[in-house]
Amino acid sequence: MVRGMRSKRGAFRVARMVTVAICAVGGVATAMPAWAADGVDLRVSVAEVTFGAGSVIGLRPLQVENAGTAAATDVVATIDLVSDTATPALTFTAQRAGFGCSLVSASRVTCALPDVAGAGAVTREVFGSVVEAHPVPRTPNPSTMRMRVKVTVSTSAADLVPSDNTVVSEPILRTVVSGATDWVAGAQPVRGKVGDTVTVQLGAVNRGPATVEIGETVSTYVAPPGTEWGTRFISNCVEVRPKVEFRCTSVGSNPPDAGPITFTQQVPLKILQLVVGDGEYRIEGMGGELKPADNAAKIVVEVDGAPPRTTAPPASPTLPITGSPTTPVLTTGSVLLAVGALLLLLARRRRTTSATSSNRG
Repeated sequence: MVRGMRSKRGAFRVARMVTVAICAVGGVATAMPAWAADGVDLRVSVAEVTFGAGSVIGLRPLQVENAGTAAATDVVATIDLVSDTATPALTFTAQRAGFGCSLVSASRVTCALPDVAGAGAVTREVFGSVVEAHPVPRTPNPSTMRMRVKVTVSTSAADLVPSDNTVVSEPILRTVVSGATDWVAGAQPVRGKVGDTVTVQLGAVNRGPATVEIGETVSTYVAPPGTEWGTRFISNCVEVRPKVEFRCTSVGSNPPDAGPITFTQQVPLKILQLVVGDGEYRIEGMGGELKPADNAAKIVVEVDGAPPRTTAPPASPTLPITGSPTTPVLTTGSVLLAVGALLLLLARRRRTTSATSSNRG
């Protein structure tokens, strides 16, 4: 009987080793390992990292596998931007709604992931909002950036093999579809008093020659000093500086247009103080800007009761070392010397005359 029990147990173990348990977690089917470890053993991989339309970095996809038998809960992916140069080309900004990630610093975000069942896996396309420090003109597509991402996954339980919880990606690929074009921006002046929320009328037009594809038009809104944007911008924007600077991307394509600027954007702006400076509305295509001088417009706010705006006086011209400006000075000096010599001569004559008179007496 004991032998029969041992035989059944052995058959059960063999069945457990060969039985394939299919787990569909996050859209990926995985097989139960024959020698799955008792506990949690997370492993992470990233297929590709891209940066492009909409100032967004994408991990396509990020996959987390659990080679253990226990479910991994409270799974978090920490994503770091790693630069091959002293000055990073990309930095994280405030994360967009729905991305499921939280900003930690300019080079790090953390993203919550679903639980990963034993012998299961989750696969996600993870996105992060970034700002390109110096947008470059259109380059061969895709172009390799001198940056990577490092991804580390963790869970609430101790990981059996923590050495495979981190991966560093291949270089980030910058992908841009649109070609270079010429954007022209415009902004209408606005007036109000301290405490008012006024509406700023903004507009832009693409002079061509290229059509700018969806998500590849980037607009930057900088509030004038002494003001702040009245409300948060829509979800296709990132907040670079709270209430001061937003960076937004288009939600449609923009073909060339020869017509005038139409002021279709109405943006609320709150006036905080009597004296304010100038803000800026700037628009550019990610494929390159042909005439950057006209793709920015000043945002001018006139505040009731404020002193008149003044402009800085022109710089004084540099006087030459020689020439006519110094001639009056030299002439005046010569006259003074002549007058002094005449007075000295008269004084000497007076002394001589007085001495002669005394001798005669």
